[in-house]
Amino acid sequence: MTRYHFPINEKEFEKVVSFSPLDTIICQRKPFGDVTAEEYFEFAKSDLKSGDKSGLVNALSNAKRCFHYQIDRLLYRYALRKAFSKLDFPQKLEILSELHIIPGTLLRVFNRERNAMEHNYTSPSREIVEGSIDLCDLLLLATERFIQNTPGRLRVKFRNDDRDIIILLELGADKIQFFEVLGTELEDGPNGKYYGDIISKFGADNESEEGITINRIANNDIKITLSNKDEWIPILRIFSVAARDPSGFLTLPNEPMAAIQHFLPWKKLKKTIDRMSTEK
Repeated sequence: MTRYHFPINEKEFEKVVSFSPLDTIICQRKPFGDVTAEEYFEFAKSDLKSGDKSGLVNALSNAKRCFHYQIDRLLYRYALRKAFSKLDFPQKLEILSELHIIPGTLLRVFNRERNAMEHNYTSPSREIVEGSIDLCDLLLLATERFIQNTPGRLRVKFRNDDRDIIILLELGADKIQFFEVLGTELEDGPNGKYYGDIISKFGADNESEEGITINRIANNDIKITLSNKDEWIPILRIFSVAARDPSGFLTLPNEPMAAIQHFLPWKKLKKTIDRMSTEK
């Protein structure tokens, strides 16, 4: 059962005919450090309840930590954190905004409240603290789907390229990896061309389907840096769209189907991907 996306008449995807997620990688709540964004958020709300100066200062500090941690977790999920760990915070927000992960409205609110969140050694008012906590709440709600629903691999049919391409976005990495599937046939459906769902076992603990081989295309890898943003932004946008909008064209056989959700550790999946592909 596969869900296909056909970005017809969408200018930013003018080089893409169709794409479909192969799997979803759920990012851990605590990929670094020992306190989660959600825990900082709860600390901030608890500190606010005291109402005194100490509580307000602590609440604002924890709200700021919540906001920063969630942004870094999103960068980690989209293989951006290694490359951009030294960027200042507004630059990180701008990158996530370009990927449509941070809504423009939320970015404008943050920029408006930024001086208040920094507060520069002055005790904040209760109104400022409450606004900062609300901002964290909005951020967590708006970005949860990108933490939970972003594909680990996308199968993409590019325009003017009939190769069956799989793109791998590994958590915490600093590059985008490419694979080519050999032995499949391009299909022409009512919504556009696509490669059908015939790699159902790719990523499990068994071999790929008979006649199918997967080649690692190392020379196509995109190393993520600030200078080559034009190369990786369009690719990561496909991943963010798949996370934000799980709708699409669902293909089902002509018989009843049951969906079974199965989880396996990322290291196990990655080991299988490496074993099943040959590099070229």
